[in-house]
Formats: sequence, structure tokens, C-alpha cells
Amino acid sequence: MNGYELQHNLIETRQKWSFTAVEQALYHDLVMMSNRSGNAQNFSVSNAELMFNLNITKDTLIKSRNSLVKSGILNYQQGDSNGNKRSFGRYRINDLRSKISTANTTANTTANTTANTTENTTLNITKTKTEETIPSGIVKKTADAVSPTPTLSDDLLKFNAWLSDNCPLCAKHFKSMTDEELKKLITSYGKQEVAEIIEQIENKPKLLKTYSSLYRTALNWLRNSNKY
Repeated sequence: MNGYELQHNLIETRQKWSFTAVEQALYHDLVMMSNRSGNAQNFSVSNAELMFNLNITKDTLIKSRNSLVKSGILNYQQGDSNGNKRSFGRYRINDLRSKISTANTTANTTANTTANTTENTTLNITKTKTEETIPSGIVKKTADAVSPTPTLSDDLLKFNAWLSDNCPLCAKHFKSMTDEELKKLITSYGKQEVAEIIEQIENKPKLLKTYSSLYRTALNWLRNSNKY
């Protein structure tokens, strides 16, 4: 199945099964993982990466995953344990779609097209009347007076929320990362490894007395861990 078919798979399953927002977000994230691996029938992903992406705890991840498995839309097999290490869990997305008649598809497409056309026409008429009523000079001055408000990236917002929930000592003590710093870490080492190294730092409270930058601390730990 391609990405569109995987998404439609969830839409049809929702008609028979009630999913929470977190469960649906987990399914969407797993769809992206399967597309990345190129195989929806057999792909692996770590709990840490899913928890980081969705800003959820391990208990919430397990509960949401079990619900998807129970609905039949997902299969999950826990990774094998080898001493202190465990391999990543394996997933398979099942195709539960029913056949959709051509007539229904055509009717829905026509209805959506008509609704969109009507909405766009109304918006264009309203915009034209507004522009005719307000002098252009006033509109220009108003636009010039409003300066853009700096915003944080979605990745940084998710990271800060995940940090507060899963690594409260790091969140409280260390200086927050910038968008650029987080992007550098993820680009060089990946979300999963970054999340795991920060969890290790969280378990070393003595470091909080020595270092003040989470970015520099995580970067040094990541460099050292990749030497071996």
C-alpha cells in the first residue's frame, strides 16, 4: 500500500473502531516510518523515537499501540533481548479497507468540488468588497506596521514538551536549545539517539552542577558514544 492507501485504511477502520487522538497520531507516525523503510509489512522503530515524535510517555505509547493491535489494523512484535540490549520492535500495518464503489467516489468528489467552488467564490467577493471599501494607503500602512512574530519550529516545541515530561531535571537546569542546535543534533545523530543520550544525562544529576548547556553536553556525549 502507498501512503494514501495507508491513510485511507485508518479512515475506514474508524467507522468500526473508536480511536483516541493519540492512537491516530501514533498510526500516522508509523505510516511515515513504513514509507521511510519502503515496507509496510515489516519495519522496525524504537519506543524512544515514537515517544519523542509524539511527546508521550512509555505507558501511553504501550496503551495506544495495544488499542491499534486490538483493532486489527496493526501487528506488533517485541524486539529480541540480548543481555542488556534489546532490538527494536517490529511492526506490520494490515489492510482493512473495504471496496469503495465508483458511484460513491464520484458523488463525494462532485460534492466536495461544488462546496469548494462556492466557498472560494464567496471569499473572493468578500475580499473584493473589502478592498474597494478600504483605501489602499491605509491597508499598506497597516501591513507595514505589523512585524512578524518569531515562532519556534514544530520540532523544537515537541522536543521541549517531551523534555519536560520525560527529563524534568534537564528541562529545569539546562539552558534551552535553539532551533538551530536541535536541528544540528538530529541531522548528525537522529532523533532516537538524541533522545536516548538525553535520558542518560537525566540519570546523572551530578552533571547538573558542572554543565549549563544541554546542547553542548548532549553533543559531547554523542561524540564520545560514537567513538567506539
